[in-house]
Amino acid sequence: MKQVLIIANPAASRGGAVKALVKVRKLTREHKDCCDFDFMVTENPQHATELARTHARDYDLVAAFGGDGTVNEVAQGLVGGNTPLAVIPFGTGNDFARSAGIPLGLEAAMNLLCRGTAAPIDVGFVNGRYFVNAVGIGFDGRANYEAGQIKWLRGPPAILLAIFRTMRYWKAVPMTLSIPSSTRASGVSLSPPPI
Repeated sequence: MKQVLIIANPAASRGGAVKALVKVRKLTREHKDCCDFDFMVTENPQHATELARTHARDYDLVAAFGGDGTVNEVAQGLVGGNTPLAVIPFGTGNDFARSAGIPLGLEAAMNLLCRGTAAPIDVGFVNGRYFVNAVGIGFDGRANYEAGQIKWLRGPPAILLAIFRTMRYWKAVPMTLSIPSSTRASGVSLSPPPI
């Protein structure tokens, strides 16, 4: 039986994850024939990284329950190890889940987690941190920050509003991009092996 640790971020989706976590716990009981689940809930930023790093070797799979920020934090703790990352998406954008083909519905995501197989993904490294989906700088980074400030709206509408807010005052900023000589032809620099 697969041993699964779910690291849950109660702040995901503007705090809506607290209520959704009840449904996830119910779904784990429905999948107890194939997986044995444990839950750990984050208490502050970077806590998911610490939990993943500390406990990954005790599990066959570590699942991030939350949005892209939670996925990023859990991935930080798994890079370099042998424990695969799973995602139960429940965030504002869920970009990683969308690009990886992970269903956005809780029930479908849990089915995939229990019955699916792991696939390698590329890991990038920038400014001392790993990333598994995308890295945003300039306008994209600012729009992402603005989306985090919108507390009364969720999902794509919050992102769209953040883009419009950013467009109102955005001016290009000077930046320097250095890419090591080990860069692949695609222009993406890969540091550690895939997780």
